[in-house]
Amino acid sequence: MEVYKGDKYDDVVISEIYFDGIGVHCLAKGTQILMSDNTSKSIENLKLGDEVMSQTVSGDLEASKILVLVSPIHTDLIKLCLTNGDSLICTKDHPILSRNGVWLSFDPKKTMRDYSIDSVMKLEKGAFLSSKNKEDRVGVYKIELLKGSQPTYTIVELSKNKSF
Repeated sequence: MEVYKGDKYDDVVISEIYFDGIGVHCLAKGTQILMSDNTSKSIENLKLGDEVMSQTVSGDLEASKILVLVSPIHTDLIKLCLTNGDSLICTKDHPILSRNGVWLSFDPKKTMRDYSIDSVMKLEKGAFLSSKNKEDRVGVYKIELLKGSQPTYTIVELSKNKSF
């Protein structure tokens, strides 16, 4: 934002970089991830090589190996309060698959740009989400905006599919 002469050199030096997880769509600590053996594991405890259940284009689940993990700090997350008693804390641009196979996001424009997804609808109260059991009707009854910074986690690359 500002350039000024240093004590020793006239060159510009970067003294601080603030990273807000730009381009990385993450989940909060404690988010349960479905493993290939049908158990759950907190996202912060995942390791490279772990096998999670990933979703195919047709909506079926299959085992997929974790190839890349990241854990940036994010601010201004959202908390989705779900009708089954669970909640999900994620970035505003994290894509979430609806029960009818449509991608949803609190910030659809950013999600479409960063994920190269052609169509993303606005995530709103009343949406029904995809779940492990296709018969379940898990809905969003409340969306809270969270302030402050916190560590987040995500799987960047899987051996199969893109969704987990």
